[in-house]
Amino acid sequence: MNIFKFAPAYLKEVLGHLPTLVFKLIPWRQLMQDVVPALKKMGQEVSAEQLEYLNKKYKCLYFVKETDGLERALPQVQGELLLEFYFSQLAQEGEVYLDLSASHLQVSEQELLFSPNNLAVHFSTSFRTALRNLYNGFYHRQLQQFAQALEEIGLTSGLKSQQKNDLIQLFQSHFGQGDQTQQFFSLEQFNDSFFRIFQFLLKHEIKMSSSFLFLGISLITLYTSLDGGSYNVRKAFLRSDLNEIAPDN
Repeated sequence: MNIFKFAPAYLKEVLGHLPTLVFKLIPWRQLMQDVVPALKKMGQEVSAEQLEYLNKKYKCLYFVKETDGLERALPQVQGELLLEFYFSQLAQEGEVYLDLSASHLQVSEQELLFSPNNLAVHFSTSFRTALRNLYNGFYHRQLQQFAQALEEIGLTSGLKSQQKNDLIQLFQSHFGQGDQTQQFFSLEQFNDSFFRIFQFLLKHEIKMSSSFLFLGISLITLYTSLDGGSYNVRKAFLRSDLNEIAPDN
């Protein structure tokens, strides 16, 4: 895509994990309108004031100016802290920092340090609400809420009943199997699952918003930091600000 011609190399690498057909699903004008401002911000340093603000806003990790990066998947404790941050961001007004890749992370004893870059976007209230319903529907096993969230996002438009069920199963498989207390992270499997979802949407001529592209970027960078590790994703979600039901313990 020419729109990303001048994007940093690391972003082009991330985009390389997205199937090219994803760009057929997003209206070109919307893509230009939303992506260009985000690209213009990249490379700008996150201010000390912003780091202080983020440290007050989120308690699951520490925001710092620089980190040493990682050479392997995060240990379980820190991996679950990163997952908690991923979920919590989606519940909050304001910017969502998309780049959760290893170069911005550092393990410090039982804590996780994060040096955000300015690859950040604002999600609309309606999109964040739909994601809240989607994740709560999945982790609390509320199928009706899960299905309704897909409709709120606009992914079931024009689908017949069986086709809606097929899409629900694709997303449930994408989120992972079992009770999510020991979820193995594989970037390769994630990419394959993403491709099947986009292939389904293209087949049924369903358009999606550019917010999905940004969410995909965030998920890919998350997976690069967790690839090859196993984590209690359910626990991380229940601790996060996105969870609507207080955990039992």
